[in-house]
Amino acid sequence: MDDDYGNSQSTFSNVFPGPEPAELIMPRLASEAVVAARLAGQQTVIIRVRLNSRTVQIQSDWRAVDSRNPGIVYAMTGAPVDREQKRKWLEIPAAMGIAA
Repeated sequence: MDDDYGNSQSTFSNVFPGPEPAELIMPRLASEAVVAARLAGQQTVIIRVRLNSRTVQIQSDWRAVDSRNPGIVYAMTGAPVDREQKRKWLEIPAAMGIAA
């Protein structure tokens, strides 16, 4: 969809409707980034999900919406990782307060 300024916009689709798959959202230390000569606060988190055929499709350019509070949106900041290498969990780095 065109935004009348030459940019294209699209909407996000809900890939995982319902209460799954997030098992745990672990806050990390907050960080600040210089954006346009201003400091912008960012809350980084690790989103932990069960590894299954649906969650292995998660891409780093997706976003996550908290099902308990739809006003909280996380932008994925990296690719999902099986850190324990036991094929049980995926950990996805994400951040609140940045463009999703």
